[in-house]
Amino acid sequence: MSIVTCSQCGHAAPPDVRQCPKCGATLGSRPRGVSLSRFQQGDVIDARYEVTERLPGGGMGELYKVRHIHLGEFRVIKLLRSDQLADETQRKRFFQEAKIAAAIKHPNVGLLHDFASLSDGTYYMVEEFIDGMTISRSLRAGRRFTLGEIVDITRQVLLGLIAIHERGIIHRDISPDNIMLCQVEGALQARIIDLGIAKPVVAGEGQALTSVGLFIGKPHYASPEQMRMMETEETID
Repeated sequence: MSIVTCSQCGHAAPPDVRQCPKCGATLGSRPRGVSLSRFQQGDVIDARYEVTERLPGGGMGELYKVRHIHLGEFRVIKLLRSDQLADETQRKRFFQEAKIAAAIKHPNVGLLHDFASLSDGTYYMVEEFIDGMTISRSLRAGRRFTLGEIVDITRQVLLGLIAIHERGIIHRDISPDNIMLCQVEGALQARIIDLGIAKPVVAGEGQALTSVGLFIGKPHYASPEQMRMMETEETID
């Protein structure tokens, strides 16, 4: 059986799968290595945010570190990739991510500052800039955590998850890629990021944007019920 390689993360997937099981990107959407950056360093987005650098993006979004030209603060702008603009499901998921992020205010969860649109109608969200690294990047850079640090990080992530769950939301993608580590007043702080595939579980809230039988998340960090897939009418509570 032939396989398809995700142009975003390099993960191999079966040819009959539309989305990468690791990062969620639409498979076959662009040739590998082709940049789809809409903005370059020095560009000003929406007359307020000066682009300082392009950041590694997620499955469906472009990320830019920006400086608010009036306030001088660094933030992160996330907007839907240009090759995803025609995908109605991805646009609805992007809008839902912003609504979910706006509902959560907790020191161990990334903060959403704003949500707006550009002149061409493209929606974008403005997130806090966390001056740190994800756990996965820290490990790749050679960092080894002490037992005390592991316990502290786990405690903070659980506090963040409690805040998310109390809002009736399931993150669905907790992994070392989505936990940022930074220093706040000399102490290590963990923050959960990327609510791109988070799902409201309260009846009537949000939209069902995942097809039955479509795996979402990362296999190495998925729950048992996600790994075995769900049958029709099943839900994850």
